[in-house]
Amino acid sequence: MKELKRMIRAGKPSYEQIHSWRNSFETLLNDRFGLALFKDFLSTEFSDENIEFWIACQEYKKITNPKKLAARAQQIFDQFVAVQAVREVNLDSKTRLETEAEIANPTVHTLDNAQKRIQALMEKDSYRRFLRSEVYLTLYSEAREVAKAVAASALAASLQEASEELEGAVLNLITSSSSTSHFSFLSNLGSNFNASTGTGLHLPGVAAAAASAEAGMNSVQDLQLLGLSTSRHMRNSRKSSATDTSAKRTPKTESDSHSGHSNASTSDQAR
Repeated sequence: MKELKRMIRAGKPSYEQIHSWRNSFETLLNDRFGLALFKDFLSTEFSDENIEFWIACQEYKKITNPKKLAARAQQIFDQFVAVQAVREVNLDSKTRLETEAEIANPTVHTLDNAQKRIQALMEKDSYRRFLRSEVYLTLYSEAREVAKAVAASALAASLQEASEELEGAVLNLITSSSSTSHFSFLSNLGSNFNASTGTGLHLPGVAAAAASAEAGMNSVQDLQLLGLSTSRHMRNSRKSSATDTSAKRTPKTESDSHSGHSNASTSDQAR
């Protein structure tokens, strides 16, 4: 158990694997980690002879030498199938007799019927208890938490890298020239957000600042100031996304600036 927990923390088996064991009994049996865990579980119930017989049958099918095949078939029969066998499995008398008859001239399929019977028995009984067992539920929970942590870390790193690259590209574009076409680019960039799908970039400050700049700002100094504003806004947006809150900031537009000048003039006249 300790070894399995250590392997889970290392990503083997993965959360997806452990979750898939719920899909079908065959999925569990065909996964080496799942098979090992199920075998350990059956040993706690003192019924691991069933899974040992099933595994022996699987290995038996891989034998290609006829003499070795015959010898192994007899060994498996004596150990698991014969009446009063040391590790006797729960087979009905009909299946037991049929298997015994086929041992005389064994093939790779001699034990198939007996194996299917035991597999069906485990699926109906032991497998269901296994999925409700503390050992499985604990490992499932641990693997899920590990998967969540890995996914969150990968997402955070990806967003950080993408944001830094985008910020650098925008600043380079802004400071490289005073062409107003760059403002059009920034305006589109800042408004390229689809609220219904949650995709794109939500940078309203960039869009508004770029629109104002395109209307009248042409100097390199103005471009650099816009670049600093854009950089600051992108950093704030990055911090907000980490806590799933959107700190929307609306920069002063050109109309607000005119309004401020107008109010100041009115105040001067009043004096």
